[in-house]
Amino acid sequence: MLSTTGVQLNDLIGWIESKNDFKAFRFEPVVYARLSRFTDDSRPLLLQRIVNANNCSFGTARMIYSTSWGAYQIMGFNLYGQALDCKAKIADLLGDQMIQSLMFDRFLKTINADGMTPRALALSPLARERLALKYNGSREYLVPMVGALRHFGFNVCE
Repeated sequence: MLSTTGVQLNDLIGWIESKNDFKAFRFEPVVYARLSRFTDDSRPLLLQRIVNANNCSFGTARMIYSTSWGAYQIMGFNLYGQALDCKAKIADLLGDQMIQSLMFDRFLKTINADGMTPRALALSPLARERLALKYNGSREYLVPMVGALRHFGFNVCE
């Protein structure tokens, strides 16, 4: 068991999402399939932003949009959305922990979770549920969250 001293939310989420692998990515075919109805003439502005940032085709932009990236597994549609406004190419993002950390911090602000701590999550089932729903969209995220808190040495209140 690890010491809880110095454990930050990025450590916890990174552990849950990728075991802190900054080069991790996970393609979501269901998200990709939803984009198949768009033609080059009807593509959303967000896909055009991805095309421009990555100097890629519309098909590749759909893949980037539909994939979660890096240690924190932030979806492409979030990375290149207006709130996070990622300007980096996806290949550069995968190679740069600082860019990923910046995007993670921005994402926490967009979901009103900045300032959340692992200690607060360990102490409050309600805080865990709120973060699970905001970060992942599912209560099922509570299971790996509790596991990660325990991995880092926190006593988890039920």
